[in-house]
Amino acid sequence: MEKSDFRPGYARHHRSHWSFSVPRVTWLAASSCPRCSIYTRQVSSGSTLRCSGFSRSALSDEDFRESLREGVQQFARHKAVDEPAWQEFSSALHYQRGQFDDPSSYRELADRLAKIDGEHGTAGNRLFYLATPPEVFPVILQQLGAAGLNRPRGDGFVRIVVEKPFGTDLESARQLNHQIQQVFTESQVYRIDHYLG
Repeated sequence: MEKSDFRPGYARHHRSHWSFSVPRVTWLAASSCPRCSIYTRQVSSGSTLRCSGFSRSALSDEDFRESLREGVQQFARHKAVDEPAWQEFSSALHYQRGQFDDPSSYRELADRLAKIDGEHGTAGNRLFYLATPPEVFPVILQQLGAAGLNRPRGDGFVRIVVEKPFGTDLESARQLNHQIQQVFTESQVYRIDHYLG
C-alpha cells in the first residue's frame, strides 16, 4: 500500500468499520484496557502486519494474546475460534508495558518497535491508535513527539488515530486539534468521533 492510500482527516465511525489492509506496518494501540485496544478483521498469509499494545498493565506478549483471545471469544459474532487462524494472527501481537507520562517508557517503546522492524520487515511504518481516556491524549501526544515517534524513518510512514470523544465542545476540540498539530502534521492524523461532520 502506498503512503497516499492513507487518507487523513475525519472518519465517521458509525458509518463504517476500519479495516486496514496493510502489508508492512506496526500498529500500536495505546489503551487503558488491553482487551479493547486492537480491532483487526484479518491478517493475510505472509503479511508483516504487527500489532503492539501499550499500557501500564504488567503483561507479557503471551498474556496480551490470551487477553485478546478471551475478548474475541466473548464478543465475536462467531464464537468458535479457528485455531490455525488464531495462531497465525496472534503471532503478530506484541505488548510493551509503559506509563503514558513516562519518557523512558517511550524510549523503550521506540526500541521495541525498532526490534519488530528488524525481525518482521515492517520498515518503520507506524499507525498509533489512541483508545485511551481523552484526558491523557495531550500527554501521549507530547511523549510521542519527545521520543521522535512522530517522525517517519526512511521511506516509512507514521499515522495517528485519535479515538472519540474529540473534545466535549467546539473550544475543547480546537484545543485538542492544536495539541495534535504541535506534534503531527495534518496528513498524519485521523480523528474518530460519532458526532463529527
